[in-house]
Amino acid sequence: MREFIDLVQEIFPSIDPDTASNAYRALEKELKSRNRPHLDIFRTSLLGLPSQGDIFTNLVLPYVNDEGELASFDDSIGMLLTCGCDFDRDQHVKFAVAHPLDVLVEAGLNPTDIRNQVITGFMYLPLFEHKGREYVVDFSVISSFNTTLLRKLIEAGQIERIRSLNDFGYYLLLAKLSIHFLRPEDNDSSAERAS
Repeated sequence: MREFIDLVQEIFPSIDPDTASNAYRALEKELKSRNRPHLDIFRTSLLGLPSQGDIFTNLVLPYVNDEGELASFDDSIGMLLTCGCDFDRDQHVKFAVAHPLDVLVEAGLNPTDIRNQVITGFMYLPLFEHKGREYVVDFSVISSFNTTLLRKLIEAGQIERIRSLNDFGYYLLLAKLSIHFLRPEDNDSSAERAS
C-alpha cells in the first residue's frame, strides 16, 4: 500500500507531502497491529443488500475479443461497480471481471506491482482466495448485466454474492476507480486538447 500512496501523490502532485506521510504512518501502524503484509478489505459478513464492491461468483461476463466477436468469461468472479442505491433503480448493473493472479503473472505482469496496487487498471484483492487462487479485479473489462435477471439467478442460487468490502476496501475501490478513470491525461494529450 505504501507504493499505492506514492502513486496517488505522483498522479495528483497537489497532495500535501504531510498528508502522504501521515497516511504512511497510519498504514504501517495498522499493518503492525494486525501482523499482516496487507490490510483486509472485506467485511466478515455480507452487507444487507448488494453494494458497490461486492464480489459475485458464477457470472458470465461478455466482452468483444480480438476478432471482433462476442466472447465471455464463463464461471467468472466479478466485482459489482454499480452503486447499491442504483441496484434497485437501474435496468442494468456493471461488473468488472476478476482474473486469477497467476493468469496475469503468466501474461508477463509483475505480481509485486499488482499486490502493491500500483497498476491503475487493477485492484488486487488481498486476503481473498477462491478455489485456492488469488484474484485481481480488472477495470478494463466491464460488462453490463440485467438487474432483473441477476436477482433471479441469485435467488435460484446460480450466482452467489460472496464478499462485501469493509470501509477501508470501499475507499480503496473509490481511489482505484478515480485514478484509473479520472486521472489527468499525459502532457501531450493535454497540450493537443488545448490547441
